[in-house]
Amino acid sequence: MSDITRCSRLAALAVTVTVCAAAAGLAPAAQAAVPATTPAPTHAAVRAMDRAVQAATGTADRLTPNAPAAAGRVCLFVAPTAVGALGHAGWAVMDRSGQWYSGATETTSAKGFNGNWLRGPENVNSMLGHFKDQRRNNDPYTQFRCKNTSSGSPAGAVTKFKGLMGTDYNWLTNNCLTRSVATLRAYSSAMNGLKSGVSVAPNTYYTVYLSYAGWESSIPLR
Repeated sequence: MSDITRCSRLAALAVTVTVCAAAAGLAPAAQAAVPATTPAPTHAAVRAMDRAVQAATGTADRLTPNAPAAAGRVCLFVAPTAVGALGHAGWAVMDRSGQWYSGATETTSAKGFNGNWLRGPENVNSMLGHFKDQRRNNDPYTQFRCKNTSSGSPAGAVTKFKGLMGTDYNWLTNNCLTRSVATLRAYSSAMNGLKSGVSVAPNTYYTVYLSYAGWESSIPLR
């Protein structure tokens, strides 16, 4: 049996076990996931960012989601200890002036802004600060990964997320992760290759799927 076949069968078995555990009341069915078997690659680009660009945003002394010469940029934030350590996700996108739009679905409560939030435009410090404060006392966001795009439409992202807030939450198919991914896809066609996030734990998606998609390495949110 090849290594690829063996890994595929183990992944399928892990999903089956998780789903069965959920059906028995031992774990939430919505978070059934493929196990994280592939480590995230190291990307040096984010650590070599132009300090002049960082200084212009008031964040010259630490790594930020900003990057030089980027027509567009997307980020996915994760709260790794949420939902029994399966994770929770939020999103952010940048416009051409370096301003940011961000949002997340925090609960399964009613439609609209009850259980969701949407912000922007704002500078990078304000955006990062909101993610740090949003869940400070309850499984906080602690890290994020980003990727440059050749173009981007914040308006498209915002419109998509607002539309998703009007739909019914579903553990498997319409949750914090799937809404984040759909929003990133609406921002740029460069994100169309992203997996939907259906039936995948946010931590697995963040660690494994974004690595396959060539995203930069994880940055601590501090």
